[in-house]
Amino acid sequence: MGTHAAPTAAERFLERIRPKRRSERVTEDADFCKMMMRMVRAMELRAIERPENLLQILAVVQRMNEVVNVAIAINAARYAQDPYSAASMAECAKALGISKPSASARRQIGDRIIAERLAANNVTRIDTRGRQYEVSPEVARETEAIERAAEAAEVAFVDFLARRRAA
Repeated sequence: MGTHAAPTAAERFLERIRPKRRSERVTEDADFCKMMMRMVRAMELRAIERPENLLQILAVVQRMNEVVNVAIAINAARYAQDPYSAASMAECAKALGISKPSASARRQIGDRIIAERLAANNVTRIDTRGRQYEVSPEVARETEAIERAAEAAEVAFVDFLARRRAA
């Protein structure tokens, strides 16, 4: 009977955000990024047509800003355990065109983000058309951020929305 090390915070975090496999279809990274760029263009158009979406878009941008920091933190943690399993912080810094101290600062931010997300460990159930789905804490947190942004937009754009309704 072998002993296994307890999963690190980074690995526990990945278990919670990694979607369950639905099929064997493989989406290449470049295709995934192209899809995201198409979605960003569509989001931009929506913001132009409906400026009240600006605050929701800001919530998405803030979430996207966390991605690099979390990726650096998780790669650094994996690299510390097994240099063959991930990129080092120096390699991440080089790829991003930043200094190693800057990458270290980003790692610290990423570690904080991971700790905050792990602390919010509850699973939320959402009822959609009579079906209940378990939603990861990440999805619940993101949904709440978007809903708060939508509510704030209604207040911030009250005059514009009134003009649009009157037109």
